[in-house]
Amino acid sequence: MKMQLDINPEDLLSFDKMIAMPAIKVMYIIGLICIAIFGIKFIFEGSIVGFFSGIATVVVGVVIWRITCESAILLFGIYDRLGDIKMALKGEEAKKVAVPAAFAAPKELKAAKKPAKRKVKKAKAKKA
Repeated sequence: MKMQLDINPEDLLSFDKMIAMPAIKVMYIIGLICIAIFGIKFIFEGSIVGFFSGIATVVVGVVIWRITCESAILLFGIYDRLGDIKMALKGEEAKKVAVPAAFAAPKELKAAKKPAKRKVKKAKAKKA
């Protein structure tokens, strides 16, 4: 697993670049090590209850820890995608990006509907 941290000192102060993704991956590995240590501790505790609780700790702990880290990565992924959409809408690519009608502002909806109605009326007037 190769992780590169391309972080300048300015990035740490400006919050323009998110550093959480590599940090979450490191925290995931540290969490797995902690879960394994506690699971092994319970397994070798000496009782049958400790053995089964150790196995349960490892299995359930790994699944819950994985879901927790994936959720955090998902949230930061959503943030990145929203940033990409924002940049696309600011630049020339804004013309290429179609905004669904459900997300359009009310003024944009009215402006989008009016020309379509006018074209229909003009077409009917020409036929008559």
